[in-house]
Amino acid sequence: MDEVSDPVRWDVDGLSIVDPRQIAHLIELVEPLRDYGFDQELLEAAFIPFRIEKEAPKKCLRLKRVKDSFFETEEKLFGLPDILDEENGPYADLLDHLTRCRVKMLNDLFHFESKLTVDELEDELRESENADFAEGKALHAHHELCAILDFMPAGYELEDGGYIPPGWDLFAGVGEIGTAYDSGIIEGSSTPEAAGVGEIGSTDGAYVVDWLVERAITFMQAEPESPT
Repeated sequence: MDEVSDPVRWDVDGLSIVDPRQIAHLIELVEPLRDYGFDQELLEAAFIPFRIEKEAPKKCLRLKRVKDSFFETEEKLFGLPDILDEENGPYADLLDHLTRCRVKMLNDLFHFESKLTVDELEDELRESENADFAEGKALHAHHELCAILDFMPAGYELEDGGYIPPGWDLFAGVGEIGTAYDSGIIEGSSTPEAAGVGEIGSTDGAYVVDWLVERAITFMQAEPESPT
């Protein structure tokens, strides 16, 4: 990434801009957390949105900062994490918020011998991050967020099916992330009043966002009169 006009002295080596497909993936992952207090304004505040202004030489893209919402626009946006204040800034607030929502969700779905705590989740993730750091691996924002949104305590998994939010005649979404091309998926239904339990499968080598797009197109073609 090259800086061309921003007077702020960003630590370029630490930047990890999130591309449009990764933004769409994160939006899909946070959807189940709405029932557990997820506030999308915190995600909006944590990333500075950019759109493609034009192609630049050497296979580069020139990005222009915009004020669009990641959740409301149809334009493909990039997101730059606001990490100028790594401990108390908007991105740090988002990490803390998602961690608390994930813990609340897991405690609701599983009957642990003792309640899972925020500290326990953070300790496990920190151990994994330290191992990556020791191997010289950079921590990308998308990977860091997915680690929280996909976290499961050791010895637990959604063996009997995945969580389906209330109000879905047909639901297809991302479950446990493996890689961008081989991820766990959840398909099923629920009632307007209660969550449901879906079947767990795999994208079988398909890019996860492309898999979701195919499911959406298939549904719209099969049910042209149904609301979307």
